[in-house]
Amino acid sequence: MKRSRQVNIVQLFALGVVVCFCVVMVVPREFFAAPKWRIHVNGVDGRPAANLPIVESWVDWTLDSSWHEERKTTDAEGMVVFEERSRRYAPIRRVWQTITQFLRFGFHGSWGAYAVITADGHHLYADSAFRQDERQSVLMLK
Repeated sequence: MKRSRQVNIVQLFALGVVVCFCVVMVVPREFFAAPKWRIHVNGVDGRPAANLPIVESWVDWTLDSSWHEERKTTDAEGMVVFEERSRRYAPIRRVWQTITQFLRFGFHGSWGAYAVITADGHHLYADSAFRQDERQSVLMLK
């Protein structure tokens, strides 16, 4: 009788762990896609480059097969700000997509988030391993 009670407690605990795991995997949450960028662009003469088109491109290779873009123009001080990018989805989707990406492309596939800023042929890069509250960069055009 005592053994049966211990077995029931262990089974209930195991069931609780499985239920918690399932809830964590299906409840959507935010996943990082690109950092917040504060870009200051200087021209060849060292002065701020005003009205210069800047493009932010980002992709999460685990979930996407195409790039996303936003275009902005520098202000009179040569500044432009791109807000942090994130996507909301269930963690089980990320696990499933990672498995299918690996089955499709093997070790040649890419995983995780990746972002690039392009200004007049110059590039700044960030990937999912680079997480910072705000990324500040100065581009010097040549």
